[in-house]
Amino acid sequence: MQKSALWLLGAALVVVVAAGFVAYTQFFPDGAPLQEQGTGPCPETKYEQGLLDNSTAIVSAYFIAADGERFGPYRGLGFVEGQYVVTAAHIINQDFEQEIVRREIFLERFLHSERTSRTSISRIAYENQAVDFALLEMPQELQRDGRETFGLAQRSDVSYGETVCFYLHPFSGKLDKTIEGTVSRFPPPYGAEAWFGFKIEAVLAHIVPGASGGPAFIRTPEGLKIAGIIRRMVFDPESKTTTIQLQATDATYAAGEILRKTGIDISRGR
Repeated sequence: MQKSALWLLGAALVVVVAAGFVAYTQFFPDGAPLQEQGTGPCPETKYEQGLLDNSTAIVSAYFIAADGERFGPYRGLGFVEGQYVVTAAHIINQDFEQEIVRREIFLERFLHSERTSRTSISRIAYENQAVDFALLEMPQELQRDGRETFGLAQRSDVSYGETVCFYLHPFSGKLDKTIEGTVSRFPPPYGAEAWFGFKIEAVLAHIVPGASGGPAFIRTPEGLKIAGIIRRMVFDPESKTTTIQLQATDATYAAGEILRKTGIDISRGR
């Protein structure tokens, strides 16, 4: 009787261990939680769309002249790293004939792909006009502490011919339009350590403005990451409806410059 009870107990333990192993391999393959991952360069899954909502901001800038005239808004995108938004410097720096005495810069974020209310930034933490990126500090009410965002790609993740993706300006209030291109070999004026380019074809010109400052996504072995900050686009002079080149600031380069000049680390080692 005692042996029978021990045998039943042993059999039950084997079943429990086997079931636990199956559950572990299903939900934690290779020791890591199972997460949705796409295969292309754009956010594809529900999980990645959630990261996109957490990681993207709209940047709006107004410029007030000495005579009181107000210019704007000039809009673009930015991506969130911690309590900061990284964007293109030219969005918040425009050339005017009049003397500009003040800038007003606002941020909007996304919640389930819907835009939040527009809120003034806390401060400009750093701006680099030569290489065209800026770091804006978010006001507390726009910060979402603890929410996961996209990490930054390493330079080794970006190679010629690699497919990349970026989002157009979401005038509709949603992030629902993407463009894909390939990293191209045009010579950047500030050296390969700062800029790189994409070759993109068949993009309608009227839907392109406003993409500046947004992230350029690339698929890495660790998942989708941010490789660059969109700068500007160059159009084929023979065809106003086709983009032949797009320039981006290397996100790794920008993170290094920000750390060196301000002590702020936006890479977070991811």
